[in-house]
Amino acid sequence: WRAVVDLNLNGTWNMCSRFIPPMVERGNGAVVNITHIYTFERGAPLFAHSGAARAGVQSLTATLGLMLGEQGVRVNGIAPGTVHTPGMEEHESGGVSDMIDVDIFTSLKRTLPMRRFGTEDEVAAAVLFLCSPAASWITGVTLRVDGAQYQSDAPGGDAPLGW
Repeated sequence: WRAVVDLNLNGTWNMCSRFIPPMVERGNGAVVNITHIYTFERGAPLFAHSGAARAGVQSLTATLGLMLGEQGVRVNGIAPGTVHTPGMEEHESGGVSDMIDVDIFTSLKRTLPMRRFGTEDEVAAAVLFLCSPAASWITGVTLRVDGAQYQSDAPGGDAPLGW
């Protein structure tokens, strides 16, 4: 429990407390904290520690966004869904562990509304947007970057109305 809270919540606080003061001195800056889609209203089985810590990050983000806007510093967050990473390729090829069912990734993709995992580039694009002038009036929010994964309770089927 403590290790996860230290990494996710305290680590975020430590980074913010180190990098925000110079931004306040300059009178501008943008911070983007990273959490996860399950920090919102629902939990995830077996991840109470991570959910609690990341919900704390979301609250910290909202609070700092509220407090620092007047000083020209915007603080936002992103909440990615399942993202394809290089480590997943090792699992998909069966190269990491016989304990991982390589079909789990295929099955998971079928439950996602967009039928695929997000990419690192898509998450990075959201961060760049929140740091850009195009987001100059956005602060204190956490943006879901998840291809509607959070909204999907059940495995996806046909689109509404057969579209």
